[in-house]
Amino acid sequence: MKLFLGTLVLMLSMNAFSAGIPIAGFSDLGFKYQTNDDGTTKTDSNNFYQGGVDFYYTKDIGQGVNALAEIVFEMGDDNGAVLDIERLWLQKTLSPWLKVKFGRVHTALGYWNDTYHHGTWLHNSIMRPLMYRFEDASGILPMHSMGLELRGSGKMGMGTLGYIVNVGNGRGVTVDPPAIISDANRGKAFNVLAYYELQNGLRFGGVVYTDDLKSGTITPAAGSTATAVTSVDGKELISGGHLIFKNSKIEFLSEFLNIRHTYKDAAKTKTNTTAMYAQIGYTVDKMTPYVRYDEVKADKDNSDSYFFNSTVASGATAFNGSKGMKESQIVAGVRYDMTYTSALKFEYIAKKLESITAKTAKTNSFNVNWSFAW
Repeated sequence: MKLFLGTLVLMLSMNAFSAGIPIAGFSDLGFKYQTNDDGTTKTDSNNFYQGGVDFYYTKDIGQGVNALAEIVFEMGDDNGAVLDIERLWLQKTLSPWLKVKFGRVHTALGYWNDTYHHGTWLHNSIMRPLMYRFEDASGILPMHSMGLELRGSGKMGMGTLGYIVNVGNGRGVTVDPPAIISDANRGKAFNVLAYYELQNGLRFGGVVYTDDLKSGTITPAAGSTATAVTSVDGKELISGGHLIFKNSKIEFLSEFLNIRHTYKDAAKTKTNTTAMYAQIGYTVDKMTPYVRYDEVKADKDNSDSYFFNSTVASGATAFNGSKGMKESQIVAGVRYDMTYTSALKFEYIAKKLESITAKTAKTNSFNVNWSFAW
């Protein structure tokens, strides 16, 4: 089946190329050494690896209409590849202040998820911030949206004012997979992002996202030591902001989000999960050293069943919304732009997963990555 899908994508790519449709993409290769300490057992590993292979196609089909399709072969821990359609949309440009997009997009929750898509080469660091992990990688945010998007920007005062509105299917009982075909309930997710950017590279903005949460039971994967988790209907409110500064030398990125869930149980349970990161880099010629701090922190009073990850083998191996759980990491690295479209990166990550009910788990990793675009 995988061979068939790969052959199909290759044939479509050749047909698209012959038809004059621009074809581009991203991928990366690397080596990673990692040590793990879950408080009881210490292990280490070293592996060469292949990153995902990303193909995206863009085409101006006339009358101000553009189309995009992004297809990614994602690499799994089982050494297999999974074909996934990450973005698929049509966009009509009515004016600089109004572009109407329909299809599957990246939800505009902030700066990173709207600016950087599935190519590691796009951003300075190798790994995305913890808060912006994709849904199938223990992510906690609705990174993808299927529906309608409105966006626009224009000069106002000393800078540029911009906005993005997403209206789409809400999330199901679990964060993954995104609701691409059907919605879990009648309500639709609604997201509004507004930002203002000055000519010197300073940008600031805020976001509000609302959705209905669907009740259901999440059964752990086979072999898991965790127990099934049942959640009830509820409401989700995500709010936060970003502060960005970028010029030819300095890159400063920072974002903060608060995820508030209000459940319709007898106790009217409310939970607050916070997520943030701050990253700074400085470019000298082709070298960009950078450092980042990431954090995702669960409510200290209530567990949030909605973040339970059915693929997690143990409650202490990944963030799962348990009461008082905190996942944090310090990232330090350097990017060297070897060519215009390829970069060699060296990155060290020291990560901790702290929990009231489990021992602190620590992971240290060193990653060498060669990413490229074509």
